[in-house]
Amino acid sequence: MPKVLRNSILVEAFSLDTEGFASFLEELAGKGVGEFFATRRPGYTHVVIDGEVVQIAVAPFTLVFPPETSDRAREAAEKHGLQYYVNHKDSWLEYAPVNASSLASILRSLLSIRDHGVLKISDWHVTVSRPGPACEKLVAVNQVYTSLGGLVGHHDFSDPVVKEAVEAGRMGRCTPVIIALRPGGAEPVVQACFEEREMVVKAPGPGECPGFWRIIHWLLMDVSTGPPD
Repeated sequence: MPKVLRNSILVEAFSLDTEGFASFLEELAGKGVGEFFATRRPGYTHVVIDGEVVQIAVAPFTLVFPPETSDRAREAAEKHGLQYYVNHKDSWLEYAPVNASSLASILRSLLSIRDHGVLKISDWHVTVSRPGPACEKLVAVNQVYTSLGGLVGHHDFSDPVVKEAVEAGRMGRCTPVIIALRPGGAEPVVQACFEEREMVVKAPGPGECPGFWRIIHWLLMDVSTGPPD
């Protein structure tokens, strides 16, 4: 498991929408931060809060900046109003490298194809199309490389509505990753075809599926890092 060095900065960027996250990445790249890391599994580390050393849980998709880029990462995080922590001592977290400028470019492309289009990311093809289903809530029923539970939340798989949507989504060659819940039903809105490295995204209409695009941009970061070693 990779080491996270003392004085590394851990940034929680979960509050940013796609535009805000792209801007944050562009600022990092402009400051000369070419690469950082994103955690893939939950973990723990020690940080200093209000003068005391405390242990905190580290969620998947937390951004990790090593000591040599920590000052620049801190400046960018503060500008964007993001929570960050200074790692108090060496720790071990599972993470993957992320290229700041490349991911920013991917997110800018995503912003330009919200009605229909295809993105090529690493060895994946991501197809975005409308119309997606109406929905009130999104839930994760699978993952690509990194768990989405902390971003979306999980659901009771014994719920007949959820089970039916998951099974229906598996009838083709793709596996449901995110489903949309609505009164009396559910439908996959993100499906991954792992053998073909394809992802199908059904974009909702305006005002539907709160937080949809924020979840999508984390998924795109996930596939851009590639599978775990």
